[in-house]
Amino acid sequence: MLRMLLLASAALVTIGGQSRAADVVTYEEPVPMVAGIDWSGFYVGVHGGYGWADSDAEFTNGFPGAVDLDLDGFFGGGQVGYNFVFGSGLLLGVEADFSFAEIDGSAVGFNATTVSMDINSMASVRARLGYTMDRFLPYVTAGWAWADVDRFNSFTGQTLSETFDGWTVGAGLEYAINMNWSAGLEYRYTDFGNATFVANNGFNSDVDMDLHTVRFTLNYRF
Repeated sequence: MLRMLLLASAALVTIGGQSRAADVVTYEEPVPMVAGIDWSGFYVGVHGGYGWADSDAEFTNGFPGAVDLDLDGFFGGGQVGYNFVFGSGLLLGVEADFSFAEIDGSAVGFNATTVSMDINSMASVRARLGYTMDRFLPYVTAGWAWADVDRFNSFTGQTLSETFDGWTVGAGLEYAINMNWSAGLEYRYTDFGNATFVANNGFNSDVDMDLHTVRFTLNYRF
């Protein structure tokens, strides 16, 4: 009889232990959600880069000897923009920038005439089309551009200033450092068309200019 009671008690203990084990819930640490980069919204930034330009010139009175120039140098400034991002990752944006520049060149032409030209400042308003790939944003851009230019001619003894305007197109790649900051690299070609520098002795110059730029950008997104 005693033996039967001991066996019954052991069976009850075993069943109770299995029941309690079945009630234990295993806890696993939740995996944190990683938020993606949000490229949409307003941003401001700074930039700096290098540019090189070609300018072709001719006198409006038909006199030969107008001097063509190659220019190069550095520029820097700031930009503001706004991005719209659609569900598929397509990005549409608009950006405006302004740069102070020291892109210049000089040459000696007809009758030992020295001519120099200097791009002092430039600006643009452009559309941007890109595709967001988490931290990476490849894009193309196009719009309108302006440049303030000085041209000196030792034959006339004058420094003349004119504003060029034309179209610009380019491409770039932006990388999100974190949720707010991003850095980028951009190339642009700008065709400024032509402008006429009017001298007081009648030797007016029609100058055609195009510009290539490579710039680095640093933006803060709000």
